[in-house]
Amino acid sequence: MGGLVTERIRPGVEFVPEAAAAFRRAEAQVIAEFGRPIDVNSTYRTWADQMRMFEDWSRYVAGKGPRPAHSKAVHPSESFHVSGLALDSDDWRVPRIVEILAANGFIRNRLHVPGELHHFEYIRARDTNYGKKVDDVSADDVWKYPVKGRPGGPVPAIQELADAKTAAQAVRDELAPVTRGGKRVPMRQDLADTGTLVRQVLAEQKATTAALRALATAQGADPDAIQDIVREAVKDAMRDVSFTVDIE
Repeated sequence: MGGLVTERIRPGVEFVPEAAAAFRRAEAQVIAEFGRPIDVNSTYRTWADQMRMFEDWSRYVAGKGPRPAHSKAVHPSESFHVSGLALDSDDWRVPRIVEILAANGFIRNRLHVPGELHHFEYIRARDTNYGKKVDDVSADDVWKYPVKGRPGGPVPAIQELADAKTAAQAVRDELAPVTRGGKRVPMRQDLADTGTLVRQVLAEQKATTAALRALATAQGADPDAIQDIVREAVKDAMRDVSFTVDIE
């Protein structure tokens, strides 16, 4: 007569095959949304381990021993842990993870036992994803997959893709070539050349102003008045200046 068949998912996480498959599905979703695995305190226990816990609890209740480090422990014949169907997890405090576990058949504190809020039991009839593999997702699931790291919280993948496309187009527009003097020039180069030209013009204007002030002083004229005349002349000239940039 064969014993119970269990699957070990990782150290300390072990269930019978159906529950193991359900846990893998649930954990994949938790990792996708929270970036971490499900918290696990206890899963499958051997008959001997459960019996020891049951006896320790019974002695405590009878006033013949200290309170055990664990919560109430039932006889192995009644334990879902011994049957490979139970999960104890501190993630009972996270509503979304409780929701994910429930969708995959792990029902929290099904029997409403006081002090057992951390206890989940796998019920196949409540597993809405029974038979699915971890990678069995629909196209709709993919488009609705939450992408984290955005200001304001996660957004659906389809929205992330749309926003990325908009951002990429904005970059292309910014870096698109411009036509200058009949030649196509990268916009960054055009901006750099424009900056260089502006600095040259400012330097020449500064030198010209200094020369005019020196000449005016030598001729006995008022240098400030001459500088004002030059500024007004520049303003008048700039009113007639226009340019066109073609962006392709």
